[in-house]
Amino acid sequence: MSEARRNRALALLERLQRDEAQSRAVQLAELTARRARVDRARADVLAQVEQNATSPDEIGASYLSNWIRSACSEADRLSRESTRIGAEIAAQKDRVLDAYRDAEKLRFVIARRDEVRAAKEAAAERAALEPFLNLAPGPRK
Repeated sequence: MSEARRNRALALLERLQRDEAQSRAVQLAELTARRARVDRARADVLAQVEQNATSPDEIGASYLSNWIRSACSEADRLSRESTRIGAEIAAQKDRVLDAYRDAEKLRFVIARRDEVRAAKEAAAERAALEPFLNLAPGPRK
């Protein structure tokens, strides 16, 4: 494989890895937004329970207790959902970091190869100019 072709392949791999990292970051943002919605819904349910916790009469008390039990059950379900999403968020953060780390490794390899190539070109240029650089100024014999 030629040097130019190898460089293009590395650049393509690096770009694909960055795209994957960005895609994973978008998924992370979606998970975070979903968790915020679940937490907001749980807070709304608990606020409704707090607002409607008083019963105007004895007849409504049994309905109210059933509703409070149902609302608390819903709040618990939302809390478990939030915890589950939190675990997904932690795993997704690791995947995002790994993807960015891999992209940076490839970027470093590309930069290092460019440095080596530039050093070789500079050495070849110095070698080509060496006979002319050693000429002393002044009259020639």
